[in-house]
Amino acid sequence: MLQINQLSFSYPNEAQDVLTNIDFSLESGKILAIVGPSGCGKTTLLKLIYGLLTPSQGDIKWHTEVIPNPKDVLVPGFSQMKFVEQDFNLMPYIKVYENMQQHILHLTEEEREPILKYWLDFLKIQHIETKKAKDLSGGQMQRVAIAKAFIANAELLLLDEPFSNLDTVTKSYLVSDLKRLIKTQSASAIVVVHHPEDALEIADEVLVLDKGHIAQQDTPQNVYKKPKSKTVASLFGLANFFTKEEANIILNLDLENFHQIDDYYLIRPHQLKVENIKTKYVALGELFLGYTTIQEIETSGKQIWITKT
Repeated sequence: MLQINQLSFSYPNEAQDVLTNIDFSLESGKILAIVGPSGCGKTTLLKLIYGLLTPSQGDIKWHTEVIPNPKDVLVPGFSQMKFVEQDFNLMPYIKVYENMQQHILHLTEEEREPILKYWLDFLKIQHIETKKAKDLSGGQMQRVAIAKAFIANAELLLLDEPFSNLDTVTKSYLVSDLKRLIKTQSASAIVVVHHPEDALEIADEVLVLDKGHIAQQDTPQNVYKKPKSKTVASLFGLANFFTKEEANIILNLDLENFHQIDDYYLIRPHQLKVENIKTKYVALGELFLGYTTIQEIETSGKQIWITKT
Protein backbone atom coordinates (compact mmCIF):
# COMPACT_ATOMS: atom_id res chain seq x y z
CA MET A 1 0.00 0.00 0.00
CA LEU A 2 1.09 3.54 -0.78
CA GLN A 3 0.47 6.10 1.96
CA ILE A 4 0.86 9.86 1.46
CA ASN A 5 0.81 11.82 4.71
CA GLN A 6 0.30 15.60 4.84
CA LEU A 7 2.60 16.15 1.85
CA SER A 8 3.56 19.68 0.83
CA PHE A 9 6.12 20.90 -1.68
CA SER A 10 7.43 24.17 -3.08
CA TYR A 11 10.22 24.80 -5.57
CA PRO A 12 13.26 26.82 -4.42
CA ASN A 13 12.78 30.58 -4.40
CA GLU A 14 9.00 30.22 -4.75
CA ALA A 15 6.91 31.39 -1.81
CA GLN A 16 3.77 29.49 -2.71
CA ASP A 17 3.45 25.72 -2.34
CA VAL A 18 2.88 23.71 -5.51
CA LEU A 19 1.20 21.06 -3.35
CA THR A 20 -0.30 21.54 0.10
CA ASN A 21 -1.32 18.92 2.67
CA ILE A 22 -1.79 16.08 0.19
CA ASP A 23 -3.13 13.06 2.05
CA PHE A 24 -4.26 9.79 0.43
CA SER A 25 -3.58 6.07 0.15
CA LEU A 26 -3.59 3.50 -2.65
CA GLU A 27 -4.17 -0.22 -2.20
CA SER A 28 -2.43 -2.94 -4.18
CA GLY A 29 -4.20 -3.95 -7.38
CA LYS A 30 -5.77 -0.52 -7.86
CA ILE A 31 -5.34 2.20 -10.49
CA LEU A 32 -5.49 5.81 -9.35
CA ALA A 33 -5.87 8.55 -11.95
CA ILE A 34 -4.73 12.09 -11.15
CA VAL A 35 -6.47 14.90 -12.99
CA GLY A 36 -6.65 18.66 -12.74
CA PRO A 37 -5.96 21.92 -14.58
CA SER A 38 -2.51 22.53 -16.08
CA GLY A 39 -0.01 23.61 -13.44
CA CYS A 40 -1.90 22.09 -10.50
CA GLY A 41 1.03 19.81 -9.50
CA LYS A 42 0.17 16.45 -11.11
CA THR A 43 3.64 15.59 -12.46
CA THR A 44 5.30 17.10 -9.38
CA LEU A 45 3.31 14.68 -7.22
CA LEU A 46 4.55 11.70 -9.29
CA LYS A 47 8.15 12.88 -8.89
CA LEU A 48 7.71 13.22 -5.13
CA ILE A 49 6.26 9.71 -4.87
CA TYR A 50 9.17 8.26 -6.85
CA GLY A 51 11.70 10.10 -4.69
CA LEU A 52 13.02 12.56 -7.29
CA LEU A 53 12.05 15.60 -5.20
CA THR A 54 12.26 16.40 -1.49
CA PRO A 55 8.99 17.31 0.25
CA SER A 56 8.92 20.45 2.35
CA GLN A 57 6.51 18.67 4.71
CA GLY A 58 5.08 15.20 5.21
CA ASP A 59 6.23 11.76 4.13
CA ILE A 60 5.51 9.00 1.62
CA LYS A 61 5.46 5.33 2.61
CA TRP A 62 5.40 2.18 0.53
CA HIS A 63 3.96 -0.40 2.93
CA THR A 64 5.92 0.54 6.09
CA GLU A 65 9.05 1.92 4.41
CA VAL A 66 9.52 5.67 4.04
CA ILE A 67 10.53 6.50 0.47
CA PRO A 68 13.93 8.22 0.47
CA ASN A 69 14.33 11.57 -1.25
CA PRO A 70 17.39 13.18 -2.91
CA LYS A 71 18.69 14.35 0.48
CA ASP A 72 18.97 10.74 1.64
CA VAL A 73 20.40 8.86 -1.36
CA LEU A 74 22.99 9.34 -4.08
CA VAL A 75 20.74 7.99 -6.84
CA PRO A 76 17.10 9.14 -6.50
CA GLY A 77 14.32 6.66 -7.17
CA PHE A 78 12.70 3.74 -5.38
CA SER A 79 13.36 0.16 -6.51
CA GLN A 80 9.79 -1.12 -6.04
CA MET A 81 8.45 1.61 -8.32
CA LYS A 82 9.02 2.55 -11.93
CA PHE A 83 8.38 6.01 -13.33
CA VAL A 84 7.40 6.03 -17.02
CA GLU A 85 7.77 9.62 -18.16
CA GLN A 86 6.35 11.22 -21.28
CA ASP A 87 9.57 10.56 -23.23
CA PHE A 88 9.35 6.82 -22.21
CA ASN A 89 13.06 6.71 -21.23
CA LEU A 90 13.95 4.24 -23.99
CA MET A 91 17.33 4.04 -25.70
CA PRO A 92 16.47 5.04 -29.29
CA TYR A 93 19.19 3.23 -31.22
CA ILE A 94 18.89 -0.23 -29.72
CA LYS A 95 16.19 -2.81 -30.41
CA VAL A 96 12.98 -3.34 -28.45
CA TYR A 97 14.09 -6.57 -26.77
CA GLU A 98 17.42 -4.95 -25.84
CA ASN A 99 15.56 -2.07 -24.16
CA MET A 100 13.31 -4.52 -22.32
CA GLN A 101 16.16 -6.54 -20.86
CA GLN A 102 18.07 -3.61 -19.36
CA HIS A 103 17.09 -4.57 -15.79
CA ILE A 104 17.83 -8.30 -16.14
CA LEU A 105 21.23 -8.31 -17.81
CA HIS A 106 22.60 -10.11 -14.74
CA LEU A 107 20.66 -13.19 -15.89
CA THR A 108 21.89 -15.60 -18.54
CA GLU A 109 20.44 -15.43 -22.04
CA GLU A 110 18.55 -18.68 -21.37
CA GLU A 111 17.00 -17.13 -18.23
CA ARG A 112 16.11 -13.88 -19.97
CA GLU A 113 14.44 -15.47 -22.99
CA PRO A 114 11.20 -16.74 -21.33
CA ILE A 115 10.79 -13.45 -19.42
CA LEU A 116 11.05 -11.39 -22.60
CA LYS A 117 8.75 -13.75 -24.48
CA TYR A 118 6.09 -13.51 -21.76
CA TRP A 119 5.97 -9.71 -21.91
CA LEU A 120 6.22 -9.51 -25.68
CA ASP A 121 3.20 -11.82 -25.88
CA PHE A 122 1.26 -10.20 -23.04
CA LEU A 123 1.49 -6.70 -24.52
CA LYS A 124 1.17 -7.89 -28.13
CA ILE A 125 4.51 -6.48 -29.30
CA GLN A 126 6.16 -9.66 -30.64
CA HIS A 127 6.17 -8.21 -34.15
CA ILE A 128 8.36 -5.23 -33.16
CA GLU A 129 10.93 -6.92 -30.92
CA THR A 130 13.77 -6.37 -33.43
CA LYS A 131 12.81 -2.79 -34.29
CA LYS A 132 14.83 0.10 -32.92
CA ALA A 133 12.98 2.24 -30.37
CA LYS A 134 13.31 5.35 -32.54
CA ASP A 135 11.21 3.67 -35.24
CA LEU A 136 8.23 2.88 -33.00
CA SER A 137 4.89 4.66 -32.78
CA GLY A 138 3.81 6.37 -29.56
CA GLY A 139 1.59 3.48 -28.55
CA GLN A 140 4.33 0.93 -29.23
CA MET A 141 6.88 2.92 -27.19
CA GLN A 142 4.41 3.13 -24.31
CA ARG A 143 3.94 -0.64 -24.30
CA VAL A 144 7.70 -1.27 -24.39
CA ALA A 145 8.23 1.16 -21.49
CA ILE A 146 5.52 -0.59 -19.45
CA ALA A 147 7.00 -4.02 -20.20
CA LYS A 148 10.45 -2.77 -19.18
CA ALA A 149 9.02 -1.52 -15.87
CA PHE A 150 7.36 -4.83 -15.01
CA ILE A 151 10.38 -6.87 -16.03
CA ALA A 152 12.14 -4.89 -13.29
CA ASN A 153 9.49 -6.24 -10.86
CA ALA A 154 7.75 -2.90 -10.35
CA GLU A 155 5.03 -3.08 -7.70
CA LEU A 156 3.86 0.45 -8.40
CA LEU A 157 3.82 1.97 -11.88
CA LEU A 158 3.86 5.77 -12.20
CA LEU A 159 2.67 6.92 -15.63
CA ASP A 160 2.85 10.55 -16.73
CA GLU A 161 0.24 11.24 -19.42
CA PRO A 162 0.56 7.82 -21.11
CA PHE A 163 -2.28 8.52 -23.57
CA SER A 164 -1.00 11.81 -24.96
CA ASN A 165 -0.48 11.78 -28.75
CA LEU A 166 -2.30 8.43 -29.12
CA ASP A 167 -5.21 7.95 -31.49
CA THR A 168 -8.53 6.80 -30.02
CA VAL A 169 -8.21 3.14 -31.03
CA THR A 170 -4.62 2.80 -29.77
CA LYS A 171 -5.56 4.49 -26.50
CA SER A 172 -8.49 2.11 -25.97
CA TYR A 173 -6.28 -0.95 -26.49
CA LEU A 174 -3.62 0.45 -24.15
CA VAL A 175 -6.22 1.20 -21.44
CA SER A 176 -7.53 -2.37 -21.70
CA ASP A 177 -4.03 -3.87 -21.57
CA LEU A 178 -2.97 -1.73 -18.63
CA LYS A 179 -6.05 -2.62 -16.57
CA ARG A 180 -5.54 -6.32 -17.32
CA LEU A 181 -1.85 -6.04 -16.46
CA ILE A 182 -2.40 -4.38 -13.08
CA LYS A 183 -4.93 -7.02 -12.05
CA THR A 184 -2.93 -10.05 -13.19
CA GLN A 185 0.34 -8.80 -11.66
CA SER A 186 -1.26 -7.67 -8.36
CA ALA A 187 0.50 -4.36 -8.87
CA SER A 188 -0.75 -0.77 -8.60
CA ALA A 189 -0.59 2.24 -10.88
CA ILE A 190 -0.88 6.00 -10.59
CA VAL A 191 -1.70 7.60 -13.92
CA VAL A 192 -1.59 11.33 -14.65
CA VAL A 193 -4.01 12.07 -17.48
CA HIS A 194 -4.34 15.23 -19.55
CA HIS A 195 -7.95 14.60 -20.56
CA PRO A 196 -10.06 13.98 -17.42
CA GLU A 197 -12.51 11.76 -19.30
CA ASP A 198 -9.65 9.25 -19.70
CA ALA A 199 -9.63 8.89 -15.91
CA LEU A 200 -13.22 7.70 -15.95
CA GLU A 201 -12.25 4.91 -18.33
CA ILE A 202 -9.13 3.57 -16.65
CA ALA A 203 -9.25 4.27 -12.92
CA ASP A 204 -10.61 2.56 -9.82
CA GLU A 205 -10.27 5.92 -8.07
CA VAL A 206 -9.83 9.46 -9.32
CA LEU A 207 -7.91 12.16 -7.46
CA VAL A 208 -8.67 15.71 -8.58
CA LEU A 209 -6.04 18.37 -7.87
CA ASP A 210 -6.90 22.06 -7.94
CA LYS A 211 -4.46 24.83 -6.97
CA GLY A 212 -2.22 22.37 -5.16
CA HIS A 213 -4.98 20.85 -3.00
CA ILE A 214 -7.07 17.69 -3.31
CA ALA A 215 -10.45 18.87 -4.55
CA GLN A 216 -11.92 15.36 -4.48
CA GLN A 217 -10.86 11.71 -4.31
CA ASP A 218 -13.59 9.27 -5.22
CA THR A 219 -14.77 6.62 -7.65
CA PRO A 220 -15.08 7.59 -11.33
CA GLN A 221 -18.86 7.36 -10.98
CA ASN A 222 -18.95 9.80 -8.07
CA VAL A 223 -16.59 12.43 -9.45
CA TYR A 224 -18.82 12.56 -12.53
CA LYS A 225 -22.26 12.24 -10.93
CA LYS A 226 -21.57 13.72 -7.48
CA PRO A 227 -18.71 16.23 -7.81
CA LYS A 228 -17.91 18.28 -4.73
CA SER A 229 -17.43 21.55 -6.63
CA LYS A 230 -18.32 23.26 -9.89
CA THR A 231 -14.64 23.05 -10.86
CA VAL A 232 -14.63 19.26 -10.51
CA ALA A 233 -17.94 18.96 -12.37
CA SER A 234 -16.67 21.04 -15.30
CA LEU A 235 -13.50 18.96 -15.66
CA PHE A 236 -15.51 15.92 -16.72
CA GLY A 237 -17.60 17.40 -19.48
CA LEU A 238 -20.19 20.04 -20.25
CA ALA A 239 -22.27 21.01 -17.24
CA ASN A 240 -25.20 23.30 -16.49
CA PHE A 241 -25.58 24.90 -13.07
CA PHE A 242 -28.92 26.26 -11.90
CA THR A 243 -29.98 27.92 -8.69
CA LYS A 244 -33.37 26.79 -7.43
CA GLU A 245 -34.85 30.13 -8.52
CA GLU A 246 -33.42 29.84 -12.05
CA ALA A 247 -34.60 26.25 -12.39
CA ASN A 248 -38.13 27.11 -11.30
CA ILE A 249 -38.33 29.81 -13.98
CA ILE A 250 -36.61 27.97 -16.85
CA LEU A 251 -37.01 24.23 -16.34
CA ASN A 252 -39.75 21.67 -16.21
CA LEU A 253 -37.84 19.18 -14.03
CA ASP A 254 -37.95 17.71 -10.53
CA LEU A 255 -34.77 19.04 -8.88
CA GLU A 256 -34.79 16.24 -6.31
CA ASN A 257 -33.35 13.98 -9.03
CA PHE A 258 -30.22 16.10 -9.47
CA HIS A 259 -26.98 16.52 -7.54
CA GLN A 260 -26.63 19.75 -5.56
CA ILE A 261 -23.34 21.67 -5.21
CA ASP A 262 -23.73 24.44 -2.62
CA ASP A 263 -26.61 26.57 -3.97
CA TYR A 264 -26.52 25.06 -7.46
CA TYR A 265 -28.01 21.99 -9.11
CA LEU A 266 -25.82 20.12 -11.60
CA ILE A 267 -27.65 19.10 -14.78
CA ARG A 268 -25.61 17.50 -17.57
CA PRO A 269 -26.64 18.04 -21.22
CA HIS A 270 -27.79 14.41 -21.58
CA GLN A 271 -30.25 15.04 -18.72
CA LEU A 272 -31.85 18.05 -20.40
CA LYS A 273 -33.96 18.20 -23.57
CA VAL A 274 -35.89 20.95 -25.29
CA GLU A 275 -39.19 19.74 -23.78
CA ASN A 276 -37.72 20.49 -20.34
CA ILE A 277 -37.35 24.21 -21.24
CA LYS A 278 -40.36 26.34 -20.24
CA THR A 279 -39.13 29.73 -21.43
CA LYS A 280 -38.50 31.01 -24.96
CA TYR A 281 -34.98 30.37 -26.17
CA VAL A 282 -32.57 31.14 -28.99
CA ALA A 283 -30.40 28.39 -30.53
CA LEU A 284 -26.72 29.40 -30.53
CA GLY A 285 -24.91 26.37 -31.95
CA GLU A 286 -24.44 22.61 -31.98
CA LEU A 287 -21.78 20.03 -31.12
CA PHE A 288 -21.97 16.69 -32.94
CA LEU A 289 -20.42 14.02 -30.66
CA GLY A 290 -21.07 10.96 -32.83
CA TYR A 291 -23.49 9.24 -30.45
CA THR A 292 -25.57 12.40 -29.93
CA THR A 293 -25.78 16.10 -30.74
CA ILE A 294 -25.50 18.75 -28.03
CA GLN A 295 -27.19 22.09 -28.64
CA GLU A 296 -26.30 25.39 -26.99
CA ILE A 297 -29.26 27.68 -26.31
CA GLU A 298 -29.85 30.98 -24.53
CA THR A 299 -32.91 31.66 -22.42
CA SER A 300 -33.66 34.19 -19.71
CA GLY A 301 -30.13 35.54 -20.08
CA LYS A 302 -28.54 32.12 -19.40
CA GLN A 303 -26.60 29.90 -21.79
CA ILE A 304 -27.50 26.19 -21.50
CA TRP A 305 -26.35 22.93 -23.08
CA ILE A 306 -29.11 20.43 -23.95
CA THR A 307 -29.41 17.20 -25.93
CA LYS A 308 -30.92 17.83 -29.32
CA THR A 309 -33.86 15.58 -30.16
